[in-house]
Amino acid sequence: MRRGVGGLLVAALFVLFLSASAGAEDPAGLAPVPADKWDAVKAAHLLKRAGFGGLPQEVLRLASMSPEQAVSSMVDWDRPREPESLIFPRFDPSEERHRMQLKRYEQRFLRSMRKQRARRLTLDLAQALSQPVPTASERTQRKGLGIPANLLPGMFRRVLVDRFAPRLTKRQKLSMLYNKSRRGLPLTPAEMQTVARGQALAAVRRRYESGKLTRLFNWWIGRMIESRRPLEEKMVLFWHGHFATSYATVRNGEHMKLQNDLFRQQALGNFEQLVRSIARDPAMLRYLDGNRNKKRKPNENFARELLELFTIGIGNYTEKDIREAARAFTGWSYRGNRFVMDSRNHDDGQKTFMGQTGNWSGDDIVRIILGQPKTARFIVRKLCKFFLAESPDPAIVKALAWTFRDSNYELRPVLRRLLLSQAFYRAQSIGTQIKSPVQLVIGTVRTLGLDLGEAQDLTRSGYRHVDRALRQMGQHLFHPPNVKGWDGGRVWINSQTMLVRYNMVRDLIAQGESRSRRAWQQQRRKAPKKAGRRPPPFQLKLIEALSGLESPEQLIRHLTGVLLQRRLPPVREAQLRAILAPEGEQFEVESKRTRERLRKVIILITSMPEYQLS
Repeated sequence: MRRGVGGLLVAALFVLFLSASAGAEDPAGLAPVPADKWDAVKAAHLLKRAGFGGLPQEVLRLASMSPEQAVSSMVDWDRPREPESLIFPRFDPSEERHRMQLKRYEQRFLRSMRKQRARRLTLDLAQALSQPVPTASERTQRKGLGIPANLLPGMFRRVLVDRFAPRLTKRQKLSMLYNKSRRGLPLTPAEMQTVARGQALAAVRRRYESGKLTRLFNWWIGRMIESRRPLEEKMVLFWHGHFATSYATVRNGEHMKLQNDLFRQQALGNFEQLVRSIARDPAMLRYLDGNRNKKRKPNENFARELLELFTIGIGNYTEKDIREAARAFTGWSYRGNRFVMDSRNHDDGQKTFMGQTGNWSGDDIVRIILGQPKTARFIVRKLCKFFLAESPDPAIVKALAWTFRDSNYELRPVLRRLLLSQAFYRAQSIGTQIKSPVQLVIGTVRTLGLDLGEAQDLTRSGYRHVDRALRQMGQHLFHPPNVKGWDGGRVWINSQTMLVRYNMVRDLIAQGESRSRRAWQQQRRKAPKKAGRRPPPFQLKLIEALSGLESPEQLIRHLTGVLLQRRLPPVREAQLRAILAPEGEQFEVESKRTRERLRKVIILITSMPEYQLS
């Protein structure tokens, strides 16, 4: 009987322990949001935090779904073929603009070589009149490879000069012609044409490569604006700040593009695989001197940042762990755009890392780090700080860390649970996070429906204005301030950045009007009748989507709801109404004057402090 009672008591205590543990791992804030509480405000909040905002019709589309369907549409994206505008442009000499540049460069190089040839012929003629006739050996030296005949055995002379040269590759022949040209040896007209064409192609390619980072910036901004998977691009931005790498050190646009693609491919994949991939990334190897990490002289830069910033955080490792981890990553380098393992410079000796001894490699170091529970909490805390709040609830972080570890460090289950939770949609979370410069600019472009123009126009498109605005506001993409990335939060707001943030929308609209007018002027030169005598009025898609709203009060409440996710006090609404519909005037929604006033009201709303919050 006592045994039975004792067994019941043990069972009861065990059940209580499990329930307490479940309560600790699943706080009330992580319970899914009820379907009857789902509305347009929460849908807009999801679109802004898990993406970059959107037009009212996009918000209504999410609001018409259930919470599970809305979150699934953000998290469980498929991979359809992207529009042509989202495919990164590669160098193609057959493009018309490159063909024109090639022709100009080729003519320029030909003119230069002809002038040099004429000058050289004049000098040769003057020298010939004052010098004896050249010997056979000197004539052979001027021919073909430029090797003196007396240095070649007679039996090999004909083979090298007459038979070997025709078997050279096109690139080798071009290199020979370059050498002849540089050494002042005469070229035939056909050879000059070949050299000029090769030099022109190299010049056009160098010019294209010099603008690769600008093209990469424009391409990524375009993806953030137009992509059908906004959470994917938001996670690319998160990983760009987490695994911070700066072009100022890397100095290779192709490597930065490969890293950006890596973040996109594994945006919501497995974190362990992402860490292993970033340890092999050429941009990261160059940025943190991984390619200089040799067996005889280990470099600790990457090992230190791997522990301190990328995985487990400060205070959870020792200096010896850093040294042993650096030994494990010796010999990791790159050649061109590919990772290479230099076994001669790799330390394959015994290493003791975090209490475990063995012949560890870099992958083993990553595995041991992810075996520590504090790693999951460190990453989840950064995710919550990015998506939820500046100071996330420790209970929520702990529960999501359990989800992270139980799913073997898969990111998608963590984001799904967070974006579906009641904590994500409560009043304390909506409109309380300071927008980062990228969130502010991209969200404005998407919400207003602005067109930034042609991404390949590196001088006159709206992308250049966006680049300048992001620099002034302190978030220059591909140029994080240090390996820690951007701190975010209140750091975004200071006396230098506030003026830029307040005037940003006005400047974007002014840029759009200027581009619209230039497009009309170009069309007028080509087809005057179709273009018309006056430029068409510049319209925002947000204003075009206001059909069905008739009164000034409805328009103002709708705009404040879309842009601010809240209603303004009656006094401020009255001030906006006085601008939109002054007393004594008849209000007409479709009139040109009302459209212009609506733009002014939008600029005023986006200049309010509330617009700086998400």
